[in-house]
Amino acid sequence: MEHSTAENNNAGLERPAPQTNKLLIILAGAVLAMAALWVYSNTLSSPFVFDDVPFIQRNANIAVSDLSLDSLKNAAFDSTRPLANLSFALNHYFSGGNEAAYHMVNIVLHFLAGLGMYYLLLCLLAVPGIGQKNASSQWAPFLAALLWLVHPVHTGAVTYIVQRSAVMASMFCLWSMAMYIKARLSARGKGRKYWVLSVVLWMLALAGKEIALALPFAALVFEWFFFQDLRKDWAGKFALILGGFLAASVIGAYLFLGSHPLDSILYDYKNFDFTLKERLLTEPRVLVYYLSLLAFPYPGRLTLDYDIPHSQSLLNPATTIYSILFMAGLIAAALLLARKRRLVSYAILWFCITLFLESSFIPLDLAFEHRLYLPSVFPIFAVAALLLSKENLRKPAIASLLCIAVIFGVWTHQRNTVWQSDVALWRDTVAKVPENARAHNNLGLALAHAGRDDDAFKEFQKAVELKPDFAQANYNIGISLGHQEEHEKAIPYFEKAVEKEPENVLYLNDLALAYMGAGRLEDAITRLYQALRIEPEYAPTHNNLGVALGGQAMVTQALEHFRKAVEIYPDYADAHRNLGILLGNLDNHPKAIAEFEKVIKLLPRDPQANFLLGRSYAAVGKYEKAVLHFRETLQAVPDYIPALYNIGLIYMGQEKYVEAAKFFEKILKIKPENMQASKQLKKCIDEARANVQAQKEPLSPE
Repeated sequence: MEHSTAENNNAGLERPAPQTNKLLIILAGAVLAMAALWVYSNTLSSPFVFDDVPFIQRNANIAVSDLSLDSLKNAAFDSTRPLANLSFALNHYFSGGNEAAYHMVNIVLHFLAGLGMYYLLLCLLAVPGIGQKNASSQWAPFLAALLWLVHPVHTGAVTYIVQRSAVMASMFCLWSMAMYIKARLSARGKGRKYWVLSVVLWMLALAGKEIALALPFAALVFEWFFFQDLRKDWAGKFALILGGFLAASVIGAYLFLGSHPLDSILYDYKNFDFTLKERLLTEPRVLVYYLSLLAFPYPGRLTLDYDIPHSQSLLNPATTIYSILFMAGLIAAALLLARKRRLVSYAILWFCITLFLESSFIPLDLAFEHRLYLPSVFPIFAVAALLLSKENLRKPAIASLLCIAVIFGVWTHQRNTVWQSDVALWRDTVAKVPENARAHNNLGLALAHAGRDDDAFKEFQKAVELKPDFAQANYNIGISLGHQEEHEKAIPYFEKAVEKEPENVLYLNDLALAYMGAGRLEDAITRLYQALRIEPEYAPTHNNLGVALGGQAMVTQALEHFRKAVEIYPDYADAHRNLGILLGNLDNHPKAIAEFEKVIKLLPRDPQANFLLGRSYAAVGKYEKAVLHFRETLQAVPDYIPALYNIGLIYMGQEKYVEAAKFFEKILKIKPENMQASKQLKKCIDEARANVQAQKEPLSPE
């Protein structure tokens, strides 16, 4: 099916595709759609997990409230993946935080990627050297696309919402590759529209994720393999084009990373617990494991996060040298097989080329399953084509591939059940990689979100036990202790987090709050000024600094920072509240009222804001409004004694002693030993009796 061809492969010779039944193609597309929907139907209720939370759920730029150009531009260019970000913003606009809508878009994109793969493989049937005249090829595109679409390893890209970027980029890459082949197969002068489409689709892929940078290299190798028939006289041109691509890549790196790209890359390694050398030595082992996952993707082998021991040298661990030799041998085999098994050869090179960016020198986590999404396309097709190449074994091969597709589909559906709860997902991860500190930390976060604080605390402690300098786990222990008012105990953990990440403004703020809780206001102020030097426009820092300075009676400076906080973030309710409290303490009640009104506008049922506003209205003699807001407080907190007491006092001032007495009686039912309420109740009773007695006495004659 793959023997080399001696025919002329120059561009400009139109090569008709093999005869295909359009009805069968439509039917194949329908089957692919139903397969994608079936295997991912149980993901619609799966929550946001891991990177979904900061990059989507809590990303203010994604949460667009209108479709204005500025809103969409801010959302798109929040990262280097504008098209993926734009799709998240549109998801939010039309469906809010509904996870099902996000998952549905991912499923549709996955189907379109599978359809793109099917169409690409159909186009391949007309390419010299692949065997377009072999009838068995007709089944290969469909079965390969079906196997790829239901492959369990792709749950890491499809079910994991934030990895829509990988799905989207891969989808456009596959369609771009198909258009490139259509352009090359068109008669001279008739393929221009396909060339344009190919370039546009590739640019869209780049806007989805940077992995699309590999496509021109993969297409160049394809051109040499299949359209130039590995001609030696084209090798010089091949080298020239390859050099051009490499030069463009270097220029791109220079523009993106600055004048010292190597320094920038090495600097980013400070965020990881491995070096550049260790990553380069470890990745061959990861590649071998990736290949094993493609061959045997049993759900018990799949996990969201991995715990791969770093390779310290060629012999530590010993699998390092074996993996390097295996991958080198695989590439050598691809080159040696290029003439006789060209599709197999190309599939190996495609796998390596499309994984190069994420499996080489760039500082990234060592392994993630979603990285196999695009690289797996040609290896799966090559296997399907090989199995179908023997005419006498074709029917058993078709049956076998269909059975494998069903098994893969069941496994994918089964794997997706784990994603239906963030607690279940991280429990599964911890069970498979028990020495992974990040997995324990994330399980702790999931348990805390579920209200299981004690279990969460144990997971945070386990994470720190495994990795003592793990900043986020130390921070989470600090937060847990802070919730228990154990501020002194929390401080060392926050300090450890800040020591590891000294420019993390969030860590500095929470360390300052722990200092404040422990009464160490000067230490808190020092840390907050440190945070402001790093990020001068961070509103929470200004708000917290205002609280700390106010506690030190530095009123003028405190007012300045509260005002700066609401200037940066006009809808910052806590800063408006704190500014109002400080203004009220300065007897500037009209301005305090204005601040509390802003809080009520943002949080209409907030009990504290309503109480503070009521108290300010009472201070300026607007008693009806004061009572209204005190009653709003009691709607939320019926037993709130200060609100009951203030209403009682207002009614006493209005000589409504009977009404006032009712509120003091409520206080005494809640807290019988409340002496102030008891004293005021006695006054109400005495005044009410005096009024009754006065009404009974006859008028004195003049």
